[in-house]
Amino acid sequence: MQPAPILTAFPAAAALVLSACFALAAAVHFAAPEFLRTMYRRGRYPEGFHRVAALWLTMTAVTLAHPLTRAWGAGLAGFLTFMAVVMLLAHGQYRYSVPGMIVLFALVPIVFVGAG
Repeated sequence: MQPAPILTAFPAAAALVLSACFALAAAVHFAAPEFLRTMYRRGRYPEGFHRVAALWLTMTAVTLAHPLTRAWGAGLAGFLTFMAVVMLLAHGQYRYSVPGMIVLFALVPIVFVGAG
C-alpha cells in the first residue's frame, strides 16, 4: 500500500523551506552585520568565527536541498540547531531559542518519513 501523497510531499517541501532558511542564515553570517559580530563577541567566540558558522550553514543548506543527501543535511541541521538552542538557553536567551526548537520539530518528518 502506497502512503498518501501528502506524507511523501511534506518532508521534501519542509526540507526545501529549511534549506532556504539555512541559506539565508549563511548569507547573513557571511555579510556579518555589526549586531552579529557583537553577539559573537558577547559569547566570547574568536574573531571571524561567523565565517566558520557561515560555512557550516551553507553545507547544511546544500545537503538539505538535494534528495540524496537530505538525511545527512537533516542530521547536520539538527546538530547545529541543537547546539545553538543549548547556547541560547545557557545564556538565558529563552525567547530567541524558540525558533530553533521549531526547526528541530520540523526536521522530524524529514528524518523519519523519508528523504523525499
